[in-house]
Amino acid sequence: MKKNLLVTLANQKYLDMAKQLFSSVYFNAGWKGDYMLLSYLIPEENLSWFKEKGILVKKCQPIINNIHNAPLPLVFVKFYCFTTEFKKWDNIVFLDADIICQGSLDLLTEIKGFAAAEDTTGVVRYQFVKENEGNRTLFRELKKEYKLSRPSFTAGVMAFSTDIIKEDTFSQLISLTQKYEVIYLTYEQTVLNLFFKEWKRLPIVFNTLDYVLLNILGMGVFKQGVETIVLHLVDGKTYFTSPYPEDLVCKEWRENLEKSELIALDKFVPPKKTWTKKEINKLDLKYKKLYKIWKKAAHNGWRKRSFKQPKLNIF
Repeated sequence: MKKNLLVTLANQKYLDMAKQLFSSVYFNAGWKGDYMLLSYLIPEENLSWFKEKGILVKKCQPIINNIHNAPLPLVFVKFYCFTTEFKKWDNIVFLDADIICQGSLDLLTEIKGFAAAEDTTGVVRYQFVKENEGNRTLFRELKKEYKLSRPSFTAGVMAFSTDIIKEDTFSQLISLTQKYEVIYLTYEQTVLNLFFKEWKRLPIVFNTLDYVLLNILGMGVFKQGVETIVLHLVDGKTYFTSPYPEDLVCKEWRENLEKSELIALDKFVPPKKTWTKKEINKLDLKYKKLYKIWKKAAHNGWRKRSFKQPKLNIF
C-alpha cells in the first residue's frame, strides 16, 4: 500500500471514461500512489480489467436511492471517500471520470485539511433551488446553521489529508443529505459544501473547465490544446466522438483510452510535466480573468455583490 490514493467513480456507462482518466494519470501525471475505482453496480466481469492492472476496486452499495430530483444515485458514492477505511492512506485525491490529467498531481499530496476547486456558481446559496412559500421554513432552519454567502467549491476535484475523517463523518454526510434533500440543486456537491465550512481553494489549473474556455475563447482553444494540469470535460461527452480531426482535446482523450491497455502500475512512468508553484500561480491568474468574464456573462444580474475568495497559497 502506498501513502497516497487517487480515486474516481463509475458505473457501467462510464467505464471508458474511468480507463481514460487512469491512463492520463499514469502516463501524464506519473502518479506514484495507489489507484482506486469506486464501482457502482458494475458487473464483476467488467471489473477484471481494473483489477488486472493493479487498480483497487471498491464495490459501493447505493447510499441514497430516491433523493428528490437527483439524476443519478452514483454521485453520492463519493461519500465513501470519507469513511474511516480511507484513513489507511495519508492523502486522497478525488477526480471525476470526465477529466484529462496533463501533468503531475504531486502538489495535491502536500495538502493539509480539505481543498477543492472553486465552483463557477460563486457562492453556496446558488447550489440550492429558489426559496418560496413551500420551502421557507426549511431555508430558515438552513440559514441559522450555515453561512450561504461563503464561496462554494465543486466536488469534481478534491484533495484532502485523511486526518479530517472522523468516525461519524460518513454518517453525518448521509444525515445532511436527507435533511435538506428537497432544496438541493447540485446534490452531493451541495452536501459537501455544507459539511466542509472551511476549505482551501485549488488553483484553476487543477480544474480547468471546458465550457468556460469554449464560451469565452471559442472552439479554437481545443484546436491549439489547453495548457493546464487537469482539464475537466464537464460538457465533454461530445468531444469523445468529435468529428473534427483538428480537435486536439478529443484526439488526446482517444489516445489516452487506447494507451490504458499499457498501464503497468509496477513500472513508474515520469510525469509529462511537473509544474512549479510559480508556473501554477501565473497561469491561475490568467484563468481567473477568464472565469471572471464567464461569471459576469453567465450570471449578470444574478449576484448583487461580490464575495472574497479563499486564499490561493495553500501549499
